[in-house]
Amino acid sequence: MCIRDRLIIGSGTSFEGTSIKTEDIEIYGRIEANIKSNVVYVGAAAEVFGSVICNQIEVHGKMRRLVLNPLGRCRMKSMKS
Repeated sequence: MCIRDRLIIGSGTSFEGTSIKTEDIEIYGRIEANIKSNVVYVGAAAEVFGSVICNQIEVHGKMRRLVLNPLGRCRMKSMKS
């Protein structure tokens, strides 16, 4: 059994900083920071302001910048600006 590190930013929560580095991240609130993660999930009400470097991302919410690993997957449900 493999247990992975996962960071969850809940709805109504905001985070401001320089960077976040974690194995997996689920975002339902607001982040103003650069993110480096294996898997990123951005919920429908989420807002992400910063660069994202990852292998896989699913976006339902608002993103300002996005940088993917060239071998990664990107799935956009709804892109709000």
